[in-house]
Amino acid sequence: MTKQQQEPSLVGFRNYFERLEALLGTLLVPLQHGATGPRHIVTSEALHAALAREAAVKVYRENHCRGMESPVRLFPTLDALGRLRCKIDDSDTTDRASVEFLESLGEATLSILGNQSKSVS
Repeated sequence: MTKQQQEPSLVGFRNYFERLEALLGTLLVPLQHGATGPRHIVTSEALHAALAREAAVKVYRENHCRGMESPVRLFPTLDALGRLRCKIDDSDTTDRASVEFLESLGEATLSILGNQSKSVS
């Protein structure tokens, strides 16, 4: 086994959102690059600004981040996004676009953090 298989590369919280912005575009995930906390990393110009900010906070908390450079991991991140999806699915006011946005976050997360799942348990 190689060292890379045992210790997958970690992605910091800020870098994770930078990669989301690169994959999904600035319409869905426009970043405030100087943000000092998860509530403000996505700007108010995002198509689903409130949902994107809520996702950022949930990902931050689920990964027990202590700062913007703290590592995020695949499964806690997917858990946070999945819980948010369940929450909006239960809402009477949820539109299909919001669900599709969360789905796109999940797919992008797999692309960004997917190599972490290949580590040896």
